[in-house]
Amino acid sequence: MQGRPFEVTWRREDTTEALKAAYQGERDPELRTRLHGLWLLRSGWRLPSVAAAVGVHYRTVQRWLGWYREGVVPEVVSHKMGGKGHELWRSGDAAPLIMPGSIPLYAPRVRDELLRYLNDQWNPVLDDVDGDGSEPARIDDENQRFGQVQAARRLARTIFLGSVPYKATRGVEDVRIRLGVTQPDESVSIYNDGLGRLQQRHQFLYASGQGRFWFDVQPNLTRTVADRASRVSEDDALYDLGNRLKAAKMSAGDFAGVHVCPETTEDVRDDPSARLVVLSPRHAHKRNSKESKALAEASKTLQNRGNSPRSYRNMLVFAAADEDAVSTLVEETRRHLAWVSVHKDAETLNLDRTQRRQVKEAVEKGDQNIQAQLDAAYQWALSPKQEGTNPLEWEVISLKSADLGSTGGIVQRVAYRLQSQELLILNWSPIHLKRELDQYLWKDDQPHITVKQLWTYFATYPYLSRLRDKDVLLETIRSGVVTRDFFGYANGTTEDGGYEGLTFGRPAPGVYYDDTGVVIRPEVGEEHLRKAAQDEAEGAGESREYKRKKREGVIKNGDAADTGEQQAVAAPPKRFYGTVRLDPVRISSQAGSIGQEVLQHLAALLDSNVEVTLEIEAQTPEGFPDHVVRTVTENANTLKFDNFGFEEE
Repeated sequence: MQGRPFEVTWRREDTTEALKAAYQGERDPELRTRLHGLWLLRSGWRLPSVAAAVGVHYRTVQRWLGWYREGVVPEVVSHKMGGKGHELWRSGDAAPLIMPGSIPLYAPRVRDELLRYLNDQWNPVLDDVDGDGSEPARIDDENQRFGQVQAARRLARTIFLGSVPYKATRGVEDVRIRLGVTQPDESVSIYNDGLGRLQQRHQFLYASGQGRFWFDVQPNLTRTVADRASRVSEDDALYDLGNRLKAAKMSAGDFAGVHVCPETTEDVRDDPSARLVVLSPRHAHKRNSKESKALAEASKTLQNRGNSPRSYRNMLVFAAADEDAVSTLVEETRRHLAWVSVHKDAETLNLDRTQRRQVKEAVEKGDQNIQAQLDAAYQWALSPKQEGTNPLEWEVISLKSADLGSTGGIVQRVAYRLQSQELLILNWSPIHLKRELDQYLWKDDQPHITVKQLWTYFATYPYLSRLRDKDVLLETIRSGVVTRDFFGYANGTTEDGGYEGLTFGRPAPGVYYDDTGVVIRPEVGEEHLRKAAQDEAEGAGESREYKRKKREGVIKNGDAADTGEQQAVAAPPKRFYGTVRLDPVRISSQAGSIGQEVLQHLAALLDSNVEVTLEIEAQTPEGFPDHVVRTVTENANTLKFDNFGFEEE
């Protein structure tokens, strides 16, 4: 059946060959029929003949030509599935099938068609389902494997089109989702992985335990937290970790003090006692690295305190977190801070009772996890070391092991490791002190060294052993003077080169940390004792000679030849008394010397009765303050003074 020709103004590019090629290349049956009709019309067929050839009513062909007049060939295609075919045509989609995952939901026509059946609450949801700024698009951009097939975007489109809102059974099964996205010759595993990633990150996507997925207008809490966590900066996370460490109030343990996350080198005291510096997580250490942030910060702290050089450099050791562990902690902290922010914004987010309980539990659990991981993250102890005058180096000690030293807090683990490697000494043998005296400190046959100077050396130079404090040194000296194998000790020196209160080869009444107490070379101590014994022997020899002469009649009683010695033999003294003024500053050392050199000899005699009375007299022009009067009175009563008091004059 032939009718009159239908007038059509064809575009130049829409030649007979072009329309034929479009018809032959189209795989969608409906679109293929339309393009077939256009090709026949362009070839000169009349409208009724075309309708009969393609199997449609002639008015349908008229409608196709109307669409062509409005927008040429793409407009004809656009009327497939509410305009979706138009977008596929424009984008050059050559997929063999038009599937839910292929429909561009971001296109205005498609979007308007969908929103006709939904309320305005779905606008932000649809924005985040498809489009260049949507979460699925970001997932595809971040992962080349997903991006090659736009896996996340196709999955999100399929879930949105396949899940009917407000239906009793919510969501679409994961099996059907895969059918809606997987094209021939594509691997299903890509979409399985993409679905898992989408579930983790999309704030409007929900999933049931039965493998059903759907979108909803209310943000999913987990994804809301993930979104907020991504906006928490690394600096904010590290700041929170540092505050946690400071709030822990670590006990000093075997150290004299602990400095936690000092902001500047000036915050670390310069004292002659062992101190642990717990570096901020910002200054982490990486295994086998010689230029880590931790080593750089430790070196800076060791060299200076503020703008001044540090004096006691052998007194500092450092604890540092592991770089990889800190990276994990930062992500965990970001997530925790996000949960905290959701907890604060519970009213704004319109959370129901169940969601509020979920948020509270997540905050508490995250807090506990971070605290446990934070302690475990500190896996390195940094100890400065030096061989002689060589440059300063760092000994990096791992705090991780299977023994008991791996338990406990940061301070306990560092102290255990350092002590096990003799890098922190709480009890020391005299033989080790003698070795370091011989190797480093006895200079040019120096006969002795003051205790105070000796401790200054140990606190200052990293090539010497690190003792916890001066009490360890004093106890080592006290142990060493018991024998004559190591060294001697004296309370002071005399003008003629002798020693006051020399202790060598016997227990010391006291060892004191002052400017006068000295540690003496063993050979010098031997010489001093040998000379003292010789002098004593000579005195004893003169007494024996006097007695021999008296027996032989050379010296008789009353002979004035040696009246003093004769009187001593005839009538030995039976009473000793003595008065001495003591320096209030050095009363401990002077009293020890008196006890050793005087009282010890008197008390050693059989049936001797030794009485020592301490008389104190103090005056001040301004008068004694009330608190001094009160303190001295209470202490005098406690010490059982026989007589004491304060007077106006």
